[in-house]
Amino acid sequence: MRTGPVAVAIARDRGLRRLLRRALATAVLSGAAPSLLACSLSAPTLDAYARGSAGSGGYGGASGAATNDGGTAAQPETGGSSAAGSSSSCAPCDTASPCSSAAECKSGVCTLGSCQAPTCLDGVTNGNETSTDCGGSCPTCGLGLACSVAGDCTSGACDQVCVAPTCMDSTKNQAETDVDCGGPCAPCTAGEACLKAADCDSNVCTAKRCVAASCKDQLQNQGESDVDCGGTHCPACALSAACAAMTDCASGVCQSKMCVPAAATGTALHRNGWSTTSSTTYVWPTAEAIDGDPTTRWTYGAPQAPGMTFTLDLGAPQYFFSVVLDSSMFPGDAAAGFDLYFSLDGTYGKSARSVVGAPTATVTFSSAVVARYIRFELNQSASTWWSIGEISVNQ
Repeated sequence: MRTGPVAVAIARDRGLRRLLRRALATAVLSGAAPSLLACSLSAPTLDAYARGSAGSGGYGGASGAATNDGGTAAQPETGGSSAAGSSSSCAPCDTASPCSSAAECKSGVCTLGSCQAPTCLDGVTNGNETSTDCGGSCPTCGLGLACSVAGDCTSGACDQVCVAPTCMDSTKNQAETDVDCGGPCAPCTAGEACLKAADCDSNVCTAKRCVAASCKDQLQNQGESDVDCGGTHCPACALSAACAAMTDCASGVCQSKMCVPAAATGTALHRNGWSTTSSTTYVWPTAEAIDGDPTTRWTYGAPQAPGMTFTLDLGAPQYFFSVVLDSSMFPGDAAAGFDLYFSLDGTYGKSARSVVGAPTATVTFSSAVVARYIRFELNQSASTWWSIGEISVNQ
């Protein structure tokens, strides 16, 4: 036995020694382990003995009856039970105290006769865990396990038990950048935390904070129809900008979701980004129909027949008021007649205009047309080949 206050008390007091011998004998007769005396050697027990010895009955008073506050040691004060089957009245023991069962230890873990310190792998809810081996200072708990705060849960959401996170649980979880916004939730408002522009309703994330939208932030936000224009907050948009209503446009005309002028200017569209295709397999460069030189030509390489096509791709949707098909340098090979189609995405519906053939065929419109693709499709037959010297598109 290690030398300490208890050992000193035993050495100095003959009555206490007799009492302890009696307690040990009782413990052995009841089948309990000698470690059950650990609680009887506590400081409160010795204090009770000192108080009892001052009376006429010695330890525990005159009667010598077993008590909870210093009665005879014949009452086993341990985590087990007495010979008569009564329950222990001793508090669970601290780490490193002798034990014979888990119930005798504060941690609920008794290994090799000694109370163990709580761990996150001992299969017992102890320490500051909220559920077995999780919560508190241990790893977070899964769904359905007990919790005290959101931090106890892997989901980051606690409602007495860990629950699945939502965008309305008043908790920052599930990759949200701020409480219930950003990430998988709705965008955050100005002043809330963000990691990227999409986390903010303004599409502006600066220094990890959402910034209020403006008409000068070079972004399309706050209901603008195009970047920093249109909508109810910013000035009206210039020509070619996107629009949703005529009020979005400075011109007052919104056609096919593009701001367009109210009247033609006659300005030829720039040819950058243009490309051409045809329905023929005849080897002849289709690009010669848009090279800016009417003396060169593209030709179909076969007599004209309905269904033959030539398609011009402007590269992006653009607005225009007229299309010119110039075969004046090759008048005998001009189209006998054709239908004109327009498309934004390469699919075609009803023709916009049927045109009688001529060496120079000019098709005009009273209001702006918005299209990316322009298709010429023959609707007449002729014995001559179909040739195009130049195609022009004008605003």
